[in-house]
Amino acid sequence: MADALNLDQTLALATLSVSSTAKSLLRTAGFRTLKDVLQVKPMELARDLNMDPEMTLALIKEIKMASQLKPNDMQSGEIKQDEEIPFAYSHSDVGSPITALGILLEKERTQQHIVTFCQPLDSMLGGGIAAGEITEICGSPGAGKTQLCTQIAVDACIPEAFGGIGGEALYVDTEGSFVSHRVKDMAKALLKHLQRNLQQTCQRAGDGNGLVAQKQKDALAHFATVDDVLKRIHYCRVHNYTEQLAVVNSMSNVLKEHPNIRLLIIDSVAFHFRHDFDNMAKRTRLLSGHAQALNLLASKYSLAVVVTNQMTTKIKTDVGNKMNSVSYLVPALGESWSHAITSRVVLSQTEQTHRIKIKSKRRDHENGKDVYENITEDVIIRQASLVKSPSKQQKTISFIVVQAGIRQIPTKSKKRNEHQHTTASETSDSKKRKSS
Repeated sequence: MADALNLDQTLALATLSVSSTAKSLLRTAGFRTLKDVLQVKPMELARDLNMDPEMTLALIKEIKMASQLKPNDMQSGEIKQDEEIPFAYSHSDVGSPITALGILLEKERTQQHIVTFCQPLDSMLGGGIAAGEITEICGSPGAGKTQLCTQIAVDACIPEAFGGIGGEALYVDTEGSFVSHRVKDMAKALLKHLQRNLQQTCQRAGDGNGLVAQKQKDALAHFATVDDVLKRIHYCRVHNYTEQLAVVNSMSNVLKEHPNIRLLIIDSVAFHFRHDFDNMAKRTRLLSGHAQALNLLASKYSLAVVVTNQMTTKIKTDVGNKMNSVSYLVPALGESWSHAITSRVVLSQTEQTHRIKIKSKRRDHENGKDVYENITEDVIIRQASLVKSPSKQQKTISFIVVQAGIRQIPTKSKKRNEHQHTTASETSDSKKRKSS
């Protein structure tokens, strides 16, 4: 390291004569100066950049050559001078320029969306969860993040004949919050919806919809049972951040085995990164590399990437009066992470409830049969706020979570009986009066 110490280690990597791709990789992972790279061993650098070790050694050699370092100036990991550089950076790798109009037309032609079965939410997002982008869903515990992710996973399987993307989903569970019977409930509701849709299409077959009806019949022939839905949703439980990074880094191989996967869900992306780290600089580098890998997957494979994030408390202190401070909730993982995602939706619960009618099944022991009864139930009204989007304005909509999944609040019920929307405290007071 003697020669290396004689160098100006504060030299910015951006000033070195290395490829723009190499600079971008290092910058995204949090490396800014030559010293940052010199202090990291090759294997650690490979982990931070989420790269193959051989590719990392080639990158190190490129930096050495640009900074005129000798092979032994770096940490352990000598590279032969005549070794061929597999890290093929060149200006030929950069695509030809394209006009803004071309980008717009290509996006309108190819971009697909996954519906959520909540029309206001789909409208707010521009048609649903967009493929080729990272959508982050934030919220406090109980806000409905996992419920929404489960609904999206089921909806990703909707056949193309019904306006879906006809794909599969990979659900990466970091907290153990995935509930299989909820997937089954939503899958049942989806199949009923598709069957009703087919019936309506068949009724309109005389209006030139005969071909559409036939396509939908053919689609339902292979998508007729709950098992047909469930086998299209792949599940992966990860127990630490290393496993989480490994799943994302191996997605290219997973997609080779399951090319129909069109949706990647990580629920939640923040859990292991908030509990397993003492070295915050390392956490920042790994998160940067994680975000870069997710963005690459989304753009390269046209994947819809959905991640959930937790909320953390931030305290704002008045400069003039330090005793006067205000606390508020913000998404976790900091500002650097927020720049990596495409869209951010924050979920929350309200104090209002909405009364719905549901069918309840009970066992009639005298007759030995199941009896179905119509009962009413109050469900909490939740809100979804779009707080970050490159193309959509900020907006807040309301929705409810029922047995069938995520649904919009029925507008007819609101107009017919506005007093059905009550606050949770009012409902509690009403129950107390009845009991007394």
